[in-house]
Amino acid sequence: MPRRHHWLRPQSKRVRRPPTCPKRSVSRREPRSGGDRRSRHLNFNPDARAACEWTAKALSNDSREFLRSLQPSHSVDGIQLAHGSPRDPIFEYIFNLSIAVLNFDRFDSDVCLVGHTHVSLIFTRQQATDGPPQHETAIPEPSTPFALKGRKSIVNPGSVGQPRDGDPNAAYMIFDQKNFTVTLKRQAYDVAKTQQLMRQAQLPARLVQRLSHGW
Repeated sequence: MPRRHHWLRPQSKRVRRPPTCPKRSVSRREPRSGGDRRSRHLNFNPDARAACEWTAKALSNDSREFLRSLQPSHSVDGIQLAHGSPRDPIFEYIFNLSIAVLNFDRFDSDVCLVGHTHVSLIFTRQQATDGPPQHETAIPEPSTPFALKGRKSIVNPGSVGQPRDGDPNAAYMIFDQKNFTVTLKRQAYDVAKTQQLMRQAQLPARLVQRLSHGW
């Protein structure tokens, strides 16, 4: 099966080179949030608002129209995609198991991929022989396949552009649909160069500094 790439993050928020990023995903129809007219009422903090406003000015008209065409939630090859959560695809953060439990009945597939928190986590539900289903939270180990078979799962791959788990390395996951596993990957990149470009764009200092610490 050919490898496909799916973005779960808000594609028009805090993108270093916004005119090119949306074009790379035109054929894949991922969820979107932030930066377009349908979500500009969001009550962002001042730094996030400044980043969104900068990105909005940098977006081409074609990129703008593409972002507006995307749906908040979408299914690809039987896998549900949402930026926030299955029940609230844009706004809700799935920080912990108690929130995840409320979302398992809101999607029909075995796996839902989410983003929003910028933290790599896996929440699972497994039907018990007797009694209620069992729910668990897993923190995936880098480069170690995590088996999803036999469990309904909500998977957050983390963040390439702004990890928030104390590790500045970019985070993403590979979903092996044949073996039904996900594998967390961490990739070092030139943080200093990215920060230099952000300073040149006059983005907020806090957003620049946080990349060094992964928060």
